Amino acid sequence: MDEASAPMDEGGRTQEEIDQDKRVWKTLDQVGPKTLGDLANRIRTSEILTYRSLERLRVRGLVVHYMELGRGEVQWSVDSDSREADLDREIHVPKRQRGRPRPVENIDRDNMIEGILKAQGAMTRNALADQIKLSYSLTYLALDRLRKQGRVRRCLQDKGLTVWTTEVENPCP
Repeated sequence: MDEASAPMDEGGRTQEEIDQDKRVWKTLDQVGPKTLGDLANRIRTSEILTYRSLERLRVRGLVVHYMELGRGEVQWSVDSDSREADLDREIHVPKRQRGRPRPVENIDRDNMIEGILKAQGAMTRNALADQIKLSYSLTYLALDRLRKQGRVRRCLQDKGLTVWTTEVENPCP
């Protein structure tokens, strides 16, 4: 993936830069103050990439350079007020959803099935399919999607029948 098409967060950072920033921050948090060279060696990356990460983190107030050594070197440290939760919140990049979007007819069908179950209570797949004039397999696919979304659940009745219900928090009917 070329740099122009790489997904970026609000700050214009690519996922690779975000991962690098996290590695730098976590290493500083675990081992304490380090010079640029020591930090680059510890995380096994170049000094220039490490420096860029440190600058991005410094601008956001997550790291500070607090002590200048005699040779013009600076030791970097995690700012005492920053926390890992802050780092994750500030660096979050929304993930792309997998696959193609679900067709509108499937969404409508799922909502219709959920509405019927709410109105009439627990039903078997076959009774539901017969009522809405849909094949058993398409009805099951819709019920399974709703189950994965946490909107319906499957219950086993005494007679060995499987019924579907929208009451996911309550005991099975």
